[in-house]
Amino acid sequence: MQRLLVILGALLLASLGLADASHAAGGGGGGGGVDLGGVGNSRDSDTKMVAKRFERAKDHFEQAKTLEAKLEATTSPDEQKDLEKKIHGEYDDARGDLEYVVKKQPNSYPAQSELGFALRKLGRFDDSLKAYDRALATKPGYAPAIEYRGEANLELGHLAEARAAWEKLSNLDSELADQLLTKMQRWVARQKTKPDGNIEPDALGEFEAWLAEKKISDMPPGFVRSASTRW
Repeated sequence: MQRLLVILGALLLASLGLADASHAAGGGGGGGGVDLGGVGNSRDSDTKMVAKRFERAKDHFEQAKTLEAKLEATTSPDEQKDLEKKIHGEYDDARGDLEYVVKKQPNSYPAQSELGFALRKLGRFDDSLKAYDRALATKPGYAPAIEYRGEANLELGHLAEARAAWEKLSNLDSELADQLLTKMQRWVARQKTKPDGNIEPDALGEFEAWLAEKKISDMPPGFVRSASTRW
């Protein structure tokens, strides 16, 4: 969630005209400000509402993360069902807020990227990929969208695309490359214990062999564990 907080700061600074946010978008994507509207065609009230809805989306993500931790800890089927419903609701509310933001500011690549995340958490993988593509069309080197897109392709079993995402990130942002690598490891472990039937054994074996050759870079202790919780 730290990236989202940084992005929100960029939105608020830009809305107040205090900075161009040229480096505040975060994620190691290589700069670029958050577009809050074309010159002369955006009312101040619109800009403030965009920032407000973006902040509200952040709050929904935080609530979902808290609920996901509870879901992981409980063994009660009834409680699990209730938590899953609440988690879905939080991500759906975030989706609504972010769709408002990108409607007002379609060139805001951080908002498009976060919309893709919300859509992916709702199981709308094709729509999430489109959102990531829109973010990357505006900012080709935007690392958070590349990482998110890699996760979506991993869930879809598009292993070549997931590997390509890691290769790009390894040259752009070591932290996000480590995060994606960790999620790849967790995904392989899940496929081996509870296969979804969409991956051929040979393809999974090849991917696992490729993954075994990679290693987590020298990051601060606990970083990858904390980052990988946002699956």
